[in-house]
Amino acid sequence: MASASAVAVIVVSVVASLLLRSIPVDAAKVWNDPSNCGSWHFKCPCQPPKTNTKSTCVNGKCGFVCSKSQWQDCDNDINAVNGNGCETNVDCDPVNCGGCGIICPAPANSTPRCLKGGRCSFQCNKGFKLQIDNTCVPTTTKCGSGCKPPGPNTDSVCQGGKCKSVCHQGFQDCDADAAGICEANVMEDVYNCGSCNKQCPKPDLNLLSKFSGYDYATCLNGTCGLACWYPTHANCDGDVTNGCEIDLLNAVSNCGTCGNACAEPPNTTGAACISGVCGYLDCSEGFADCDGDASNGCEIDISPTVENGCSDSCYGVLLNSPCLVPPNTVAATCKGASMCSYTECLEDHIDWDGDVSNGCEIYVDG
Repeated sequence: MASASAVAVIVVSVVASLLLRSIPVDAAKVWNDPSNCGSWHFKCPCQPPKTNTKSTCVNGKCGFVCSKSQWQDCDNDINAVNGNGCETNVDCDPVNCGGCGIICPAPANSTPRCLKGGRCSFQCNKGFKLQIDNTCVPTTTKCGSGCKPPGPNTDSVCQGGKCKSVCHQGFQDCDADAAGICEANVMEDVYNCGSCNKQCPKPDLNLLSKFSGYDYATCLNGTCGLACWYPTHANCDGDVTNGCEIDLLNAVSNCGTCGNACAEPPNTTGAACISGVCGYLDCSEGFADCDGDASNGCEIDISPTVENGCSDSCYGVLLNSPCLVPPNTVAATCKGASMCSYTECLEDHIDWDGDVSNGCEIYVDG
């Protein structure tokens, strides 16, 4: 038979377990946290048995998602009992090139290819050669057994009985050398952005602030742009020469994002941008921000008119009644804008104990 102490330990353990399960948990976390999926402490599998996947929790149910961008679930069985996970490499699969279901086209007498990065291409079959119009025709004696590409990013086609270089999509031969190699990536090269010799404008070092001194020009998909060295800065005026000129954390006219101008809240000395959020510089004299909401400014009048009562040191609590006139005093007032008090004692009375609530309690016979 269990001792009384053993029974007590068991009871305490059960109660503790119940208390832990009753602790409020953020609903979003319970429904989307793999460590607390659907209920407290219910963990999804940490080592998924499926290829190229990782555990996830969506709407309180455990599941799997692909763990690498180049591997995708193209047969849609990632959460099936016998699913094969993220089985397709979209970086090299010509029928799923760059994404599921994207089939690379290829002309007759050729084999489709999927290049790294999900770019479609094709290769002429043996006995055929590539023409300038991207067709594959039988090999002729004029071009021998076919034309070999002279270098990277380049194909070679037979045109008029002569081999000719043809650049892959997104590349061009910008140095025009005899080798015919397509060396320039016009999708990313800031000196050849979109086309040969189109140089992206750079920031003018003489116009940059100390916070934008390392901003630099970019070329993305053949379009020039500007990269900000500091993520908290932005190029809000669209002028590349002065770089990312705006500090989004402190700029009143561009607070948090470009174009977000802060309005001056009521009863304040002016608008301010504080850590990317609109606020105010200070409260106007006689007012306080007791609810902590910057949008409505300093909403409480704490001037010693006692019409609204005194704020409780502005900790978000406001006394709901005006200051009462203590006994044997002239009038009520706010002391230090946070405590009810009085202006002065009536004639022939003094405040002996210093207690405001009982006013000037001692009568002094003149």
